[in-house]
Amino acid sequence: MINSIYEASALVTEKIREHGEQIKSIRSANNNRHSIVESSTGKIYWVLFKRGFFMSFGKIFGKDGPGESVNEEVLNDAISYNVDNFLFVYEDGKIYHISPKDVKEYCEANHTTRQTDSGEWTYSFPVKNLVRW
Repeated sequence: MINSIYEASALVTEKIREHGEQIKSIRSANNNRHSIVESSTGKIYWVLFKRGFFMSFGKIFGKDGPGESVNEEVLNDAISYNVDNFLFVYEDGKIYHISPKDVKEYCEANHTTRQTDSGEWTYSFPVKNLVRW
């Protein structure tokens, strides 16, 4: 069971090494809530630890099924850092990916952005858009 971003990052780096790549760098992001991992081949991954899916996605946006979301600042940073994929790591150890550009395109085309009660803007998309990594 994965319980933190540190454990999620360790799992990601283990998987990268299993594919014969080395880790070039790992750094914290979003106030130590995420990490950015760069492999020896130049791939850049933004790692997010999640306890579960965004279950009210369908109700809020009138779509079917659960969703996932990232805040606007994280999305824009990932795009500006040329991140290849967000890696969503869940408690059960499953990892799913999606590119930041795909998130932005989907959310803007489908109007699935919103301002949360805390004033933060988020971009949300259906879980079915994620691919197992």
